[in-house]
Amino acid sequence: MPLFQKTNPCVKKIIRMIETGGPVSLATFMTEALTGEHGYYKRNADPLGKDGDFTTSPEISQMFGELIGMWAVDQYRKLNYPLEFALCEIGPGRGTLMADALRGTAKISKSLTQAKLYLCETNPLLRDKQKIVLKNYAPAWIEDLKQLPNLPVIFIANEFFDALPVEQVIHDGKQWHTRKIGYNNDNKNFHFMAAAENFDPAPIADMLPPDDPMAGDIFEYSPESWRWANQMIHQIRTYGGSALIIDYGHLQSGYGDTFQAVMKHEKIDPLAHPGDADLTCHVDFSALRKIVKKSGLHVHDYTTQGEFLKRCGIETRLQQLMKAATPAQQESLQSGMHRLTLPSQMGSLFKVLSFSSTAAA
Repeated sequence: MPLFQKTNPCVKKIIRMIETGGPVSLATFMTEALTGEHGYYKRNADPLGKDGDFTTSPEISQMFGELIGMWAVDQYRKLNYPLEFALCEIGPGRGTLMADALRGTAKISKSLTQAKLYLCETNPLLRDKQKIVLKNYAPAWIEDLKQLPNLPVIFIANEFFDALPVEQVIHDGKQWHTRKIGYNNDNKNFHFMAAAENFDPAPIADMLPPDDPMAGDIFEYSPESWRWANQMIHQIRTYGGSALIIDYGHLQSGYGDTFQAVMKHEKIDPLAHPGDADLTCHVDFSALRKIVKKSGLHVHDYTTQGEFLKRCGIETRLQQLMKAATPAQQESLQSGMHRLTLPSQMGSLFKVLSFSSTAAA
């Protein structure tokens, strides 16, 4: 692991926290590194695209946003065409997904363009890009779902939950212990360590895998993900609505360490560059589904991204676009669909969870 740059203010703050209060939890480390005062998402930089650190599905193909737009139109119909409703994207990136969704559905339905559009975003540069891309739709920006109006809502959250802070616990063969991060002053590096005190698993017992843990097994859970999911659920239960969550993760809870960092499209040591790298963990869709079911809302899609996009008609949409495309455009369209749907690409790694206040599938 490389030595830290002394000029990195995020590193300095985390070191001070450890020196003052002792080793920090992974969730605390992620919070400071991502959304803290000097965090990755608070800096004035665009993390997306070839010049950023990662590429999301909307940046790969216009079909992704178009099909999600069609999903949203269908949800509007199932909500019995409310006169007023909110369309809210959580973590909208550059605004590409929403722009494609609104443009792609405009010719067949005006429902989405009539919605009150809300974008939940904290990154100042991304907000500026969203203002340009979505200038014709008069969006409003929020930082918390409690700021939404008292209206039915359709939520879209693509690659949002993976960046929410995660806690890790590690088993010693007898007991669970919180996995924490310390700092070594000799080699100037952060490092993992297990807390000496035992961790009581009772509060997360419903989320643990059915298999008994072995020594060294790690389990991840995300109270912050649960908080966001419960905010979505509260709005939908109170006023009606639907939600679509797409992210990379797993449909069945299991043991393992999925904490990772990406910088300039390359995976790096996740403790090496806090504040400068994108930190994520796989989303536990099983835990999210349990929370939704417990709330009484109806779960509809619980599948892979590839299967979801195929059910939404991506192959038909591809053929429509191919008719008016140049040979180079046709190649790009086919490549985009393959990347989004093939199991060897994003088709299996990315999962989908949708739920709503209506029983209609």
